[in-house]
Amino acid sequence: MHNRTTRWIRIAAALLALASVDAQAIAIYGASSGSFVATANCAAPQCQIVNTANGPNSQVQWLGGFWGLSGSSALTADPVHFGTSTGASNVVIGELTWVDNSIWGLGAPNTSGIDWLLNVAFTTPGSSSGVQLFNLSIANPLPSPGSGTPGMSLSDLNGLSFSLANVVVNDFRYSVINLPAAGAASNCRAGDYFWGWCGASAGALLITADFSSIGIPEPSLLLLLAAGLLGAGIVAIRHQPRVARAR
Repeated sequence: MHNRTTRWIRIAAALLALASVDAQAIAIYGASSGSFVATANCAAPQCQIVNTANGPNSQVQWLGGFWGLSGSSALTADPVHFGTSTGASNVVIGELTWVDNSIWGLGAPNTSGIDWLLNVAFTTPGSSSGVQLFNLSIANPLPSPGSGTPGMSLSDLNGLSFSLANVVVNDFRYSVINLPAAGAASNCRAGDYFWGWCGASAGALLITADFSSIGIPEPSLLLLLAAGLLGAGIVAIRHQPRVARAR
């Protein structure tokens, strides 16, 4: 009886210790990168895909000015490094940056088909990676009547899937932020699954995700179980038969 009571108390102590650990604090680290492939209406000198410090084939350029691609509009796949923990939301895991510099752009195509390959890799907890191909249609790469990517859909994010220990990665979505460029205020926008740009401005398209923990009971449940085991142990101790002392 004494051994069983001791075992209950030890289990209760272990549950209390586990409950003191925040179940929403699993560290998450990873990075992403991207590259482009032209699928339609993108050929030099009016349109080309080039290597940058971000990696191979990481930027699309459209004709800017009379003398070639100098000062061109550019769509860039940006590397992203993220460090967060479970319980975090709207964490950026992918990013594109647009800078609209095309002022004249004679001969530049009005619409270009560009594939963006996004590669996301996690290093903690454990290793997991996912690749998603986005078929982008870049409309009107000149500043007038305005540039943008129509037809974007949340279903494009369905291919992103990761297997992380005790972690769920979900609620993938788009977000747009404005970036000042050339001293002008940006009025980039996102609406109806359309990422829009305006002349002499810049913007970033973000892909975000939420992180939550699984497989670990909530601290309140662990405390309840520990209290029950402690109570059972106390009751067992009180009902142990007393041994009379010899006189």
